[in-house]
Amino acid sequence: MRPTDCAGPIVVGIDGSTAAINAAHWAIDEAIGRAIALRLVQVVRAEAASTAGGEDDDLATQYAETALHAAHTAILASGRPVKVDTAIRRGDVDLTLIQESRGAAMICVGSVGIGHVASRLLGSSAVALAKHAHCPVAIIRTDGEPPHGKKIVAVVDRYPDSDDVIHHALDEARLRRAPVLALGVRRWKLGGISEQELDRRLGNWLPRYPDVTVDKCITDTATEYRVTRNESIQLLVTGRADANKLSRLIGPHGYALPAYPNCSVLLVRR
Repeated sequence: MRPTDCAGPIVVGIDGSTAAINAAHWAIDEAIGRAIALRLVQVVRAEAASTAGGEDDDLATQYAETALHAAHTAILASGRPVKVDTAIRRGDVDLTLIQESRGAAMICVGSVGIGHVASRLLGSSAVALAKHAHCPVAIIRTDGEPPHGKKIVAVVDRYPDSDDVIHHALDEARLRRAPVLALGVRRWKLGGISEQELDRRLGNWLPRYPDVTVDKCITDTATEYRVTRNESIQLLVTGRADANKLSRLIGPHGYALPAYPNCSVLLVRR
């Protein structure tokens, strides 16, 4: 059973960047696994659409068409059996993507690190989606290399959405044939989750995923774990409590530090 019964598409924000195409590639498995469409969306900013004479709008539309064609071509080149829809939307980028998240099974954007925008679309939009999207948000930071052997980390705490986080992490692990690390966090050492509580929460789900290898660990925060452990993580799955901490989880642009490897984040929102 997938973590959501939404029949809407997997939406991917496109902006002409390699990061966006990498996000589209990552989303292929999501769409195939759910038997739903992949929807590629390029947003033409409102100011470009409203300029006198329409010249800027024409150029922006041509750019959008080119970017969508490149992303669609890259997906077709994968040879995977996925249905792809494309759309050009006009308006504020953040608000438009939040609107797209309504009825979507998931929305994905690419990132090269918060603090630097992957072209013009991403960065602030990733933060806006994390706070206001109506579905899970995947912020994909990858260099396109195969993630073989890299873990999927589930950030588990006492917040009500922790069960959803575990469910999504286990489902991603099955989909991507990856091991899971259940990371019990104490969050500033207040209201910390105990190992017994972590075991109880995992016990509700592990029998449904006998094919997934799961380890566990207790730490203060997910950021602390990433900084102190030099481990390869392909995806960190977390809940609403981390919506304001994307820059810490994803990492800054342009730093090749062990604390900031290419790690994507799936923020579970309901």
